[in-house]
Amino acid sequence: MAKKIEIDKVRDLYQKSAARAQAERYSYERDWFRNVLYFLGIQWIIYSPQTRKWHPRKIAKWVPRPVTNKFASVAMSMIQVLSQNPPAVRARAAGNAPDDIAAAAVADRNFDVILKEADADEARRILAAWKTLCGTAIIHPHYDNDPIHGTTTIQHLLCQQCGQTFPPDMAMPDQKPPNPNALIPGGERGSGMGMDGAEAMGQGGPIPDVPGMSGGMPQEPSGPVCPYCQSPGAILTPDGSGEELPNGKLDIEIFSPFEVMMDLEGRSWKDIPMLNVRRRYDIDVVRRKYNRFDLEPDNNSNVGGAIGLNLLRAIAYAAGNAVYGTGIASGRSLGDDQSITLDQLWVRPCSDYPEGLVAVFSNNEIINEDTIKDGIPYHNRKGDPLWPWHLDKFDHVPGRTFGRTPLDDVAPKQEQRNKIESLIQLIITRSANPLWLIAKNTGVTQITGEPGQMVEGNWGVNPSLKPERVPGENIPTSVIAWLEKTDKDIDELAGIFEVLKGTAPAGVTAGTALRLLLERAQTRFTPVAKYGEKVWQDVCSDLLCMAQEFWTDERISKIQGPGNTWEIIQFSKADLKGDVDVIVEAGSSLPKSIVGEQALVQDLVTMGVINPQDPETQYKILERFGCTDLLGDTDENIKQAQRENYDFQNEDIEPVMDLIIDMHQAHVKIHKQLALTSDFKTWAPEKQNVFRQHILSHMMALAPPMPAMTSGAGGGQEGGAGASGEASATDGGGSAPPPEAGADTMEAPMPGGVM
Repeated sequence: MAKKIEIDKVRDLYQKSAARAQAERYSYERDWFRNVLYFLGIQWIIYSPQTRKWHPRKIAKWVPRPVTNKFASVAMSMIQVLSQNPPAVRARAAGNAPDDIAAAAVADRNFDVILKEADADEARRILAAWKTLCGTAIIHPHYDNDPIHGTTTIQHLLCQQCGQTFPPDMAMPDQKPPNPNALIPGGERGSGMGMDGAEAMGQGGPIPDVPGMSGGMPQEPSGPVCPYCQSPGAILTPDGSGEELPNGKLDIEIFSPFEVMMDLEGRSWKDIPMLNVRRRYDIDVVRRKYNRFDLEPDNNSNVGGAIGLNLLRAIAYAAGNAVYGTGIASGRSLGDDQSITLDQLWVRPCSDYPEGLVAVFSNNEIINEDTIKDGIPYHNRKGDPLWPWHLDKFDHVPGRTFGRTPLDDVAPKQEQRNKIESLIQLIITRSANPLWLIAKNTGVTQITGEPGQMVEGNWGVNPSLKPERVPGENIPTSVIAWLEKTDKDIDELAGIFEVLKGTAPAGVTAGTALRLLLERAQTRFTPVAKYGEKVWQDVCSDLLCMAQEFWTDERISKIQGPGNTWEIIQFSKADLKGDVDVIVEAGSSLPKSIVGEQALVQDLVTMGVINPQDPETQYKILERFGCTDLLGDTDENIKQAQRENYDFQNEDIEPVMDLIIDMHQAHVKIHKQLALTSDFKTWAPEKQNVFRQHILSHMMALAPPMPAMTSGAGGGQEGGAGASGEASATDGGGSAPPPEAGADTMEAPMPGGVM
């Protein structure tokens, strides 16, 4: 039984944790908000320690304020690198139990269904953006029980003794041994099987006394036990009454550091005992989810002193390059707002809260008092509470909880670049344009610069008074060099180079040099990717546990097989009831560049390791770059052979060779690939021989035509195979008739030179 929760104690814990986490956060929030503003192009700003806000710089109106947003350029490249390749998720059995092995096989084959239901791709895109701009993001896998995802009616059970009704999950297991003479609906008498809760719900009640059965003796009721009077034999309610429960769905929610308040001195994530998460939701969503239709929208713009939340809201209204006013962190008025701020206090399992604690506050009122006693709602297969919060960081900083982003170093360089560009623009507008020097009282016509203009004047007496044209000054080369160096510094600080953007640096053509540059660029992101893979592994493990705990209906998996074949698989919670470990393949999320791949192939060709003229090598190279369609018929024949492999392996549909249509070399290659797998060795010998015979038929069709034989040759045989030319080949080679299906394929002659 859950420990009784003291509401006043929870409220006091919430207020203390919020106050502690809010202390000194403004220094972090200052840099996070600046990075987001710079990303949006709002860069001519300055921070005021007095107001703790970013303000527009006070600059004379004639000073230009150009922005060439290199900051956003490198930020987008970093986001692309972090979100380019999804980590490869695999499921492995945690033990040798049959349930573990079966569940691992189902999970490993269908994990993409779990990730798709949770919108993992969208979550990873948002995660990469926050991690790049702020250095930290928080991932929250959870099961969204919003009724908008559908509901299911769960019929209650009725106790025939005390008349109480209760949901099936409250029923106690039947401890009485089953009556061997009971008639089991759908089974046989004397099977020794008692009715469990599921059978009772499926059949509707106790077994009536049937004449002729055991002398007509009444049977003792068995089945679900009433939790109120401990009497067995509960049945489904005759009137079908029950409760409507939401189906729910898996979801991954990404929180910015603006929304999460926690201890700033955490040495590691597991050392953080609690966190307070603050986010604004639409009022209708909150009312449905918590069944609290009495809640009202927020009525002020500074709910609970939510400074970070106000900064986050201001981002939605920050646009353009020129921002004027008292500050950039004010947000908008809530006069017509239909949203509500929720504070979620999560506490890890501890001595005070053995099952953990989840308290949801709205305007300092707890709105989940009916479920707060249950603690953390998610559990692993052992029944232990899960901590569904995961911290992902760009760069780890020892001694503090939040991470760091390279953009913190790029921002000052971007500010410096803006000032250099402003200087260049001033030089162009004030010094680069040519001038005319005209003496006073010389009667010179106004010079407009119009082509063919006739300029009059009275400088004939004194030629020194003739107007003089002074050319403009060029931009000093030192200023241009300074600008180029600043751009180079920005790329160095961000770790983004041209090779990661998919382009080769100017003057670099050798494949080895390109690969060295790619390795250098990847080195910067290797620790970031490895840490992210570990965090994503924990997230996927939580999602699997939540599917095992909460799924109520079947899921459908569509798996694309070889040769564009598709397999439709249905699986449910029951198929995942084993203990499964989730792992992410190391290095699977590291960035990859097509330029580097092309350079590697180029080097292998230059060294003579591979022959690009070989058809199989050509196909492998084109397959690596997704261009197999350039091979035309070869690609289609490979896909056809793959479909034949799939149909024969899974459906026992024997492949048939077509001498006219089939490209035999491609079929031999693909069929041999299947014959070399470990699965092939598990086939029945008869099935193996049929497949070998099919491969041999293609090989013989590739064999060159046999030389013509005269009637005197070959011992005087008449009607030789070469005499009539009936063995003329199609598909570019001779075609000999395949041996009979019953022939021993191991003793059949092999065509020379074809392996």
